[in-house]
Amino acid sequence: MLVIPGYLPITTTLNPTQLGELLPILHIYIDPALPNIALLPAASISYNGLEQALRWREAEIEQGSYEGMESNLIEIIEIYQALAFLGNKPTSQNLWSLDRVIRAAFEDGLLLAECQHMWALRYLPHTENWIDLMFRRLATDYESGVADAMDELAFYGRLEADEELRAMCTEILSIFEWIDEDDELLRRLKCVEARMVMEAKRARRIAKMSKMRHGRSSAPGQLWPQKEYSLPIINKPASGESWVPRLFDMVSKEKSSSSVNMKYYEHNRRLKCRKTIENGCRLRTVRSGSRNPIYPPHTPESDALGLTREKYNMIISNIEDFRHNTKSKCYSTCLTPWNKMRGRNTVDALEKVSDSIRQINGEDRRVVWTIEKIPGVYEQGMSCGKEGWEISAWNGEDPLELLI
Repeated sequence: MLVIPGYLPITTTLNPTQLGELLPILHIYIDPALPNIALLPAASISYNGLEQALRWREAEIEQGSYEGMESNLIEIIEIYQALAFLGNKPTSQNLWSLDRVIRAAFEDGLLLAECQHMWALRYLPHTENWIDLMFRRLATDYESGVADAMDELAFYGRLEADEELRAMCTEILSIFEWIDEDDELLRRLKCVEARMVMEAKRARRIAKMSKMRHGRSSAPGQLWPQKEYSLPIINKPASGESWVPRLFDMVSKEKSSSSVNMKYYEHNRRLKCRKTIENGCRLRTVRSGSRNPIYPPHTPESDALGLTREKYNMIISNIEDFRHNTKSKCYSTCLTPWNKMRGRNTVDALEKVSDSIRQINGEDRRVVWTIEKIPGVYEQGMSCGKEGWEISAWNGEDPLELLI
């Protein structure tokens, strides 16, 4: 006798040996004081699935066949869950046969009632794979339906002529209406769709890499081309890559070029500015060592801190004035182009900008302005050794954001 709390006891004609073959770990739930009774947890196993599994095995042993035994898709999934919970491995004959039947039923399409019953089983162990497969099937149906509907005239013509297609589309629409009414269902479907997109991209990337490797092979079935050696004694390749580019790459890996480094830096700063504007948690005026400064627009949060649009624009204008009009104190006497480059150096305007920031902070401490050095913007080329600077405005009322 098998007992699940809240349900009627299940009796069976199978002997202990036959039960052990069908349910390998059933002995765990048998009390030694009551060897004929197994007490199973109520929230971990399907009552209908366990009963159906026992009846099918009894019919097989008594009649030698499954004649007269029928089960729908939901009952087969419940049988699979009960057998898996009681010790059957996915590679066992019992679960392997059920797996093939369930997947074949999924390929034929799903009904609304089947989806609803399957979703109700989501709290039981060993049902996650089938629920995930259900959403994958629905996502595939949705994608194929959208593709068919792109050619509206042909699609509507097929709907009018094919009654079976019309019934299938009606059933699919009813399923998606059911999903739209439940936030959890909708969220789960979107997650499965996103995962399918990522899997498709990964499959394309792997196929592309395999094709590239196959193209480089010198013979069928050979993954990498073999090098030919003219003098085996000295082990010198007759043909191959030159060592000069590889040596140059090894030397240049330590430092990237100034233009590439500056490109990545400005890209990251723009992303940070956009995040700052969206969150509205603090202000930031970005000035790097390049010729193109990045200034985020005025935000409503700054008005609450006393930084009006007019005052903000005035501060930006002053910074731009320092940047354009401050000349270097060290001029070259022979190279006029060098003087022009030196006139745009950010470091030369640092003193005036610092004085202006101190004056602004003295007027109002609700917004605190800072100036910070940008490390590693220039590493190579004519600009090697120069420094960049970043001017920021912080919410002075929140000490956690005052990072000077």
